[in-house]
Amino acid sequence: MNKYAFSILILLGTLLLGAGSASAGAGGLKVIATIRPLHSLVAGVMHGLGTPKLLIESGSAHTYTVKPSDAQALEQAQLVFWIGPELENFLRRPLATLATKAKLITLSDTEGLKLLKTRSAAHGYPGAVDMHLWLDPDNAKKLTRRIVKVLARTDPSNAEAYEANGAYQIDKLTELTSDIEEILASAGDVKSIFYHDAFQYFEQRFGLKSAGFVTTGSNRAPGARHVHDLRETILSGGADCVLTEPQFAPSLLPSLTKNSRIQVGVLDPIGAGWVPGTDLYFNMMRHNAEALRKCAAGNPPPAPGD
Repeated sequence: MNKYAFSILILLGTLLLGAGSASAGAGGLKVIATIRPLHSLVAGVMHGLGTPKLLIESGSAHTYTVKPSDAQALEQAQLVFWIGPELENFLRRPLATLATKAKLITLSDTEGLKLLKTRSAAHGYPGAVDMHLWLDPDNAKKLTRRIVKVLARTDPSNAEAYEANGAYQIDKLTELTSDIEEILASAGDVKSIFYHDAFQYFEQRFGLKSAGFVTTGSNRAPGARHVHDLRETILSGGADCVLTEPQFAPSLLPSLTKNSRIQVGVLDPIGAGWVPGTDLYFNMMRHNAEALRKCAAGNPPPAPGD
């Protein structure tokens, strides 16, 4: 073997060794994110360095049951990102008993978040903090910065990459905010009945108005009096749209909307209509803005994922 060929082999070996080490360092970090919007933000910061596991792949964070595969993942996790016990209440015991090696990151404690009080009994006692805080893109920016700090501290060899990914994601969130403001420019005076009280962060950020909620508790159907009152609101012109959600069966819609001309749309607070990943948060938020705009304009809204 001549000297040139030998040098090429040495160079290739060095490059392969370096690539293997980088892959092991990045891909070896075992990260869990609980819900789809949060998973999307974490995946964006980890892009090219590893893939977080989504814990709640379907269903509601209020009623989810831990599967055996989830238990195994929690036992192996190094980091677990969640909003907090007020939202993912089902995780209190599994985290205490299974995720004993993991560092638990409670993102509702992130400094500088805009936090709102609940308006109904659907999500805790009166005056509790509404945990749907990701539905404000400004909050999503603060969550992104916190996620960057945690990942960079846990995996310092890739800190610069996490910081670059985070900066890119924050720029995308700024663009997203501008896009939603443009989409909703003509929908500010529209009064909507939401399926459940999950969207006040979105409402306040973009100047929207609520005319009520179909469900007033997370685990119970609305009473006859409540349905009657909502129907009176609709028939009297006090609401322009009824907005349901893909994870809830819209069985009450016919009785609410019968003999009315009210528009019906579909909002998605958790990204149930999209494949989990870096784009889910942005697709979900743009869909919600478009659904509101089209509902306000009297056009049939798209289904999540369309």
